[in-house]
Amino acid sequence: MEIEIGCCYDGVYCALQLGEFVLNALVRLFLDICLLKRGPQDIPASPFLFQGMLVTYFAANLILNVISGIDLIPALMSSAAELLLLLLSIWVVLSLAKYRSRFTQTAIAMMGTLLIFSVISVLLYVWLEHAVTEAEKQGLLVSSVVLWIWTISVGGHIFRHALNTVFFVGFLVSFVNMSILIEILSAL
Repeated sequence: MEIEIGCCYDGVYCALQLGEFVLNALVRLFLDICLLKRGPQDIPASPFLFQGMLVTYFAANLILNVISGIDLIPALMSSAAELLLLLLSIWVVLSLAKYRSRFTQTAIAMMGTLLIFSVISVLLYVWLEHAVTEAEKQGLLVSSVVLWIWTISVGGHIFRHALNTVFFVGFLVSFVNMSILIEILSAL
């Protein structure tokens, strides 16, 4: 989408057009991170963007929890716990490596890419629910495993850049981090 300077005379229309441009740029940036083309260092360390991602990530998790059949209060608690644990785990990893200053960009990158993977997971789940043959169901289950490995790989890519290390170390950090998060959340 191109924005022409002075193209709109209505302030509301201009603001909507600019908002759409920024949203498209963010989605493209998160997709590029998912494709391992860009990293968290390409995200602005903006407190406003961080707060926006917190709200968006929390709201998306809440909606997914409610859609999956969890009552509202437990869904609120689960969404809040997941967000807090994600942020805490990122902060701990970066603090241990003495890269706390990279927290905002790393957290934004993680939340943005996890949102994209959540959308893909929902689509796979809906497709699985409507699968007719056993072969379709098995193919979708394999796709889910591939998606999980891809999610861990993207987390590894993000940690590789945030920790200034090699991909293998970033992948291990991402795998351990996600495994611990899953264990803690499943215990709640």
